[in-house]
Amino acid sequence: MKFFKGCLMVVGALFGLLILLAVIGTMMQSPEERAANEQKVEEIVKQEAAKEQAKKDATPTKKAETKKVEAPAPLISVTQILKDYDNNKLKAEQTYKGKRFRVKGVVTSIGSDILDKPYITIGTGDQFEIISLQCIFKKKDADKLAKLDKGQQLVVTGTVDDYIMNILMKDCEF
Repeated sequence: MKFFKGCLMVVGALFGLLILLAVIGTMMQSPEERAANEQKVEEIVKQEAAKEQAKKDATPTKKAETKKVEAPAPLISVTQILKDYDNNKLKAEQTYKGKRFRVKGVVTSIGSDILDKPYITIGTGDQFEIISLQCIFKKKDADKLAKLDKGQQLVVTGTVDDYIMNILMKDCEF
């Protein structure tokens, strides 16, 4: 600790000496040199102020910002996505996984998963359909889902996620 105090005192003394030398140097200048230096300082200050103003003018204000308008997700039929996954799962994952789509199909079941998240499955409406699209919603949407009926045509928007027994679609809405 004493070492740091000693270092601080030395640095402080050097700083004070530099200031003293600057003051003496300024006093030894002729009036013309002082006026020229003051003029240079004023020019630099004006240039810096102009740069700051230019930055402020170039930066959009919150009021001037426009909201980014997202294009609607592409519409596909549930028949197409089911067919694509059945035909070639790897190719289908490259095409759909992580992307947002609007999918049109028929409600085949309505329920909640083991984490109590509400979902619906949509399919083609065939009686013995093995694979369907499971659309997972937020818990707050449960009341909306409760108003749906099996067999109802519906367009659901969501992000295709994974394929585990069904094709999963998360962050769904309709």
